[in-house]
Amino acid sequence: MADLSDTRAIVDESEVYEGQIIPTVQSEIGRDVTVGPDAVVTDGIYGNDVAIESGARVEASVMGRTGVELDECEVYGDVGADGRITGIDAYTHSSVSGTTIRLQNCVIRGNVVGTTVRLENCLVLGIAAAERELVLEDSLCYTFKAPGGGECSGSQVLLPQAVAGESFTIADPISVIGLPISNEDSSEIELTDEDRVEYDEQTYLTIADRVLDLDGIEDRIETLEAMLREVVDEAEAASEADLRATVAAALDIDEERLP
Repeated sequence: MADLSDTRAIVDESEVYEGQIIPTVQSEIGRDVTVGPDAVVTDGIYGNDVAIESGARVEASVMGRTGVELDECEVYGDVGADGRITGIDAYTHSSVSGTTIRLQNCVIRGNVVGTTVRLENCLVLGIAAAERELVLEDSLCYTFKAPGGGECSGSQVLLPQAVAGESFTIADPISVIGLPISNEDSSEIELTDEDRVEYDEQTYLTIADRVLDLDGIEDRIETLEAMLREVVDEAEAASEADLRATVAAALDIDEERLP
């Protein structure tokens, strides 16, 4: 049985907790929340430090005042914190936002937004954005915004344009997947340092007009955006495996290419 007090809230292993875990009196605002392995919480969670453990599922949003820790779990709603968010092998059906974010081997159906963001081997269907520093390592996202700098290595994007400040380092060319190219012998489209463009006091990475089939690219982007909207709309019904299969099919790539 769940243990809820003024100082802590613990949902036991494999327990199904019907309802939300949020403060109802002033003394509960600083309460830490732990959802044990394989447990289910059917509504939202708000706590000081929130930990969702292996195999657990939260069927709504998770918000932490100090931080949120996701460990091999599934969250149906947004994940947010004023402080840090860490995740390993987690699957969220919506966006993640915090001050300091580090996600490893995660699938995010929405955006990832923070002051400093580090994504390692992650699949993000939305935008990865960081005000101060963004690190993308072996990850795929729709596009990214890194005006403050950071680094990208071994990563892929769907949109052939991104915001990359002057101090943003491109360690490896960034693959743009799922788009048409000029001819059958051409290699896959890539974004490199040569694709930096200054516009309206902002530095962009863009393929601009160096790719011949611009009409085809515009049509393809519309198709990708429609696919992403459909995937997001069906968030509660799709498993991680179904999501991966849908995305790979829409991009016309092998599923093994996805992080």
